[in-house]
Amino acid sequence: MTSHVVITAAHWAYLAGVAAVVLTMVLRANVVVPSIVATFVVSLAWTHSPVNGLASIFNASFVAAKELFNIFLVIALITSLLNALKALRSDVRMVQPFRAVMTNGHSAFIILAAITYVISLFFWPTPAVPLVSAVLLPAAIVAGLPPLAGAMAIAIAGQGMALSSDYVIGVAPGISAKAAGAAVSAAVVADRALVLSLITGIIALVLAYLSIRRTIQPGSEALLERWQRQAGDGETARLETVGTFDKAEIARATGAEPLAGKANGNAAALDARHAMWSKVFAILTPLGFAAVIAVMVLPRLGIGVADLKGGDAAALVGGMGLALMILATAAGEGLRKSLDVCADHITDGFVFAFKAMGAVLPIAGFFFTGAGGEMAGAVLNVPAANAPSLLFDLVSAA
Repeated sequence: MTSHVVITAAHWAYLAGVAAVVLTMVLRANVVVPSIVATFVVSLAWTHSPVNGLASIFNASFVAAKELFNIFLVIALITSLLNALKALRSDVRMVQPFRAVMTNGHSAFIILAAITYVISLFFWPTPAVPLVSAVLLPAAIVAGLPPLAGAMAIAIAGQGMALSSDYVIGVAPGISAKAAGAAVSAAVVADRALVLSLITGIIALVLAYLSIRRTIQPGSEALLERWQRQAGDGETARLETVGTFDKAEIARATGAEPLAGKANGNAAALDARHAMWSKVFAILTPLGFAAVIAVMVLPRLGIGVADLKGGDAAALVGGMGLALMILATAAGEGLRKSLDVCADHITDGFVFAFKAMGAVLPIAGFFFTGAGGEMAGAVLNVPAANAPSLLFDLVSAA
């Protein structure tokens, strides 16, 4: 016997808010403002208080920040590691060996997609795309792959497959699980999302390859020279000043100039000590995260390792990133100077995390309003026992 669900004005307001968010996404506009307005309307409809409605706008972002701060922290720490690796140029060394196996445009397409996917799983697509674009894309063009085809492979594998599953860092599964309530585990969401992302991503890559395979040419250095001349017309500089943060990062990375370390200049200027540590961390970093993946995966294969619960997986990823960052900075800068540089890397990591994820807070806060329990109560400023489960009520009544 099921209890009767009463649909109130707040339920309709929440449903209208979800529809507005979806419509805004279809129109390819930012959904932050619709989420804020929807939060206010839902709170006003439930509490009948304009004061509570205004307060809920702040409460929604505050609740989302508390629930998702571990995700911000992981992004910040992984970004700080990437900055430390950039100073040693270990990030470039990690992917340079794959240039040698790009023998033609067909293999270059596959390698670009595979490397972008793997790196994006650990470093997130926005830092990973500039790295792959600067180091591997020129080699792919020399092998005969058209620049647009390379961009398709990188975008589908990075911003598409890796970000939609986000299996290692766990940002996307964590947000989805939090919005769905306590009954859904982030690990379960991550497992399902991984399968879906692989299926859709591989299909998208195959279709992309079939659409461009006739444009692949025999390899030649002239192809790269022609592309570099086209990229040197000022368009890249213009793109760096407009559009979203992600677009600016990608535009800055796809110029003809190679990446350079912040403190150490290009590879030719590295002294023998830095060159040695650059090679060490180019090997140590993948091994460290391979160990993290093993700890995450082995329990699911029935091997006797303690299963990670809750946020333990994210904590392990963040802890590994922070430990490697400290070691890499100490190796590159010296122990004394590393005390200051490590702090700078962490600060830069948080700046990036909030640039990349700050807009998520009001959006997540709106969806948390429909989750019921303590989160909805905190947003609406009512006791948890009296907070509505708007989303589940609507699903039950459907």
